[in-house]
Amino acid sequence: MVTFTSSLKVSKHYWERKEEEKMGVKGPFPPIMIDLHPTLACNNKCYFCISANHHVTGIERPNFDRKLTLEWDVLKKVIEEINCMGVKTIQLTGGGEPTLYPHFADLLEEIYPHRRVHRYPSPHIGLITNGVIAGEYANDIIGACDWVRFSLDASNSSMYKQIKGADHFNEVIASLEKLLEARGKNKRPRIGVAYIITPESIEGVGEVSRLMNAVRPDYLQFKDVVNRGLEFSKEYRHSIEGEMRLANEECAIPVMYTSHESVGTDLGFSVCDALSYVAVIGADGNVYGCCHREYLPNSSYGSIYERKFADIWAKRPKLELNQKLCWNCRFGEMNRTIVALKQIQDSDFL
Repeated sequence: MVTFTSSLKVSKHYWERKEEEKMGVKGPFPPIMIDLHPTLACNNKCYFCISANHHVTGIERPNFDRKLTLEWDVLKKVIEEINCMGVKTIQLTGGGEPTLYPHFADLLEEIYPHRRVHRYPSPHIGLITNGVIAGEYANDIIGACDWVRFSLDASNSSMYKQIKGADHFNEVIASLEKLLEARGKNKRPRIGVAYIITPESIEGVGEVSRLMNAVRPDYLQFKDVVNRGLEFSKEYRHSIEGEMRLANEECAIPVMYTSHESVGTDLGFSVCDALSYVAVIGADGNVYGCCHREYLPNSSYGSIYERKFADIWAKRPKLELNQKLCWNCRFGEMNRTIVALKQIQDSDFL
């Protein structure tokens, strides 16, 4: 099994910034990565959607509305800013389904690093998609993106409909095959499949592993479902471990597994340094610190409809850790890595 970790990448960016500080670079550094939500529209109704379902996190999100879509003229200006700031990565995600954005192909064209000339290299592009209509944009996606991840989350049509509230399983598989065909023998973009393990889908691990052997994406990533207050019993955890062994036996492509455990009061860090590396631009136009704070009015740094992104980022307020929000964060490992990096002295000696 391939271990999924961002620690090495965090270390790279941490030391790069240290070197820039030594060289006299002043002022706020731009975020390394921006999660961009072009729209909150979606053609699925996943019951475990963190943004749409407040019962998942225990948090109501007043700014969340499926009708929200970023104005294209405003978004174009923000992308221009991001290019000039030196942001390294834009991750198209949501909230909603990015491919439903009315200007999706234009959006890829606007960010795509090899079609435009800037003082700084344009950001790399990642796409997280449910894949339902991604096949319609196969050539655009292949031409622009550096990696693509399909959120499949089921091993057959009936399971898909039960979990995701719509019957799109065959369309997703067709889109995945279309993108792989359009990519051909090239290694870019990296195309993977994500599978959220729920009580309804755990029995499909072997089936989806065999299916991916036939389709042949670059990897298959399993992830525990996230739901506030959900505690896995020893028996259920043992079942997952058994299914992961099965996946490795059945699957000829790399298999990843991301475990989510409920986090107690001791997070292992007292300050969220990740907020200096990431930002979220919501479909409501607000800039947020992370996915756990998105669409909460009191967590907004400011709106791109009112101020430039660079100004919002430079003058963003400090956000304190909040146990209600930070209980199970994908940047927890990143923060613990930075805590360890800060303790290193004489870093040039090996």
